[in-house]
Amino acid sequence: MLLMGSCGSQPPQRTPPNVLIISLDDMNDWIGPMGGHPQARTPHLDAFAKSALTFRRAYTASPSCNPSRTAMFSGKAPWVTGLYNNPQTWRHVVGDELMMPEYFRNAGYWVAGAGKIYHGNMPDPRGGMTTFLRSSSTCRTTGCPFVMSRLGRPGLP
Repeated sequence: MLLMGSCGSQPPQRTPPNVLIISLDDMNDWIGPMGGHPQARTPHLDAFAKSALTFRRAYTASPSCNPSRTAMFSGKAPWVTGLYNNPQTWRHVVGDELMMPEYFRNAGYWVAGAGKIYHGNMPDPRGGMTTFLRSSSTCRTTGCPFVMSRLGRPGLP
């Protein structure tokens, strides 16, 4: 009988992919990759979308910012979490729920975000996310059109 095995060879190590999440508020489908609008010019998003995965049938869990963002990062709808409106402090409502940035960080990713990741001034106290915040006055003058979480291997710029 002849038995063949791996003879000490190991399967090749796979490098985890970098993950970039861009979430837009109040934009409708006016960006180029979603059909556009004559007054909306989005050349950089148009170019990026050609090499990215674009969800063309994405829906919001709530028309309010706080429950919608909490649903996105928890994977649970407002009627499951009990978070229905903006004045609620999301972490108080969802308790110890593991949120997406925390999940990626626990998996060894470097996690960072820019803009208004969670509603208003309610960052995740235990999320471990490097945050590049823009002041609300900057948002009023230059706009904060997107929320970005840059997730990648530790040490990436």
